[in-house]
Amino acid sequence: MQRKVQWIVALLLALMISLPASVVASGGDDDDDRNDIESENKSEDDSDDDREDREKHKVDVDVSSDQITVKMKREIGDSESKIEFKTDLSEGKFKLKFEEENSQIEAEQKLEVKLQQLVEFVDGNGNGAYDEGEIIASAYRIGDSGDLLSGSPDNGSVNWGTPTLEDITISGKIGTKMVARGSFGDTAEGTFGLDMMVFGDFTTMSTSEIRPTDVKIDFIIENYPYTRNDSAVGLMMKTKTKQEQERNHHDLDNDEEGVVAASNTEMNTISLSFSWKDTATIDGVDLPVHTTVLKSQTDTDDDEFEFKQQFVLSYARGTVIVHDPVAGVGYSSITEDAGEFLGFLPGFGILATLSVIGIMAIALRPKQN
Repeated sequence: MQRKVQWIVALLLALMISLPASVVASGGDDDDDRNDIESENKSEDDSDDDREDREKHKVDVDVSSDQITVKMKREIGDSESKIEFKTDLSEGKFKLKFEEENSQIEAEQKLEVKLQQLVEFVDGNGNGAYDEGEIIASAYRIGDSGDLLSGSPDNGSVNWGTPTLEDITISGKIGTKMVARGSFGDTAEGTFGLDMMVFGDFTTMSTSEIRPTDVKIDFIIENYPYTRNDSAVGLMMKTKTKQEQERNHHDLDNDEEGVVAASNTEMNTISLSFSWKDTATIDGVDLPVHTTVLKSQTDTDDDEFEFKQQFVLSYARGTVIVHDPVAGVGYSSITEDAGEFLGFLPGFGILATLSVIGIMAIALRPKQN
């Protein structure tokens, strides 16, 4: 009888000790449950503590006669995250690559953007956007690779100069600015330019927030050699990924358009994005940018998928056109997210309590003769 009493006392003691842990793990009371539900309904962007793309990254930038390479890196323990953004001016191409590896696994994801043509088109229906079949009055190739817009003349290509680097400071954050300029037109009167900035730290620029894993880009079109008085300007480009491209993703702000290629690995949720604002500054005035999707296709080769989309960004006629895309990587640890998720699972606190009770009961239970 005495042993039974000891067993009951031990069990009650275990319950009393484990009860606070149970309350914490299960949310405590109805108010906390409601708070948990509200937390789940928040955007993933609000979970700053878990998003590794919000942490500082080491940045290295290198330039050559026709290439700009930006490398961003972050190391924690045996885990290393690397981002590479390469601009090949001769091909008019951006390549964004994310790699993550530790002692157990490696992951890699890529996104490619080809800037193909600058075009002068006649907006026949007056909607501000290029529509297939509208007159192309002139067109210039941006790089050596890529398709030409159907029905467009070939007036030549953009001739790139050597890119340059400079140190910049914005909102107290030190970064690097990369500048590339190319000329086009019969007398080289037109200019197509790229101004790119990287900080490796969270930075606020005007009304935009730049993540440590972002490369901020400005497209600059100056003195386009128009051949007509009723024309506008378009920029044709193509995106390519191994993952399906989303155009409605939480990484895109309400005033942005673009593509996001997202995937999950055993380590992280990863999203590579190339996005652009829905307005551009034209001769000092912010005016709408219209996006036309020309083509969206999926190619399969040896059980591998390749997703491609082709766009034309249309700008109002002007002498100086400035548009600001962003290329970047969003990633957060699945292990951290999973740990938080378990805390919200119904009954998880009860299971934790029963586990503690079981362990303590075994430890305190007297031996049987």
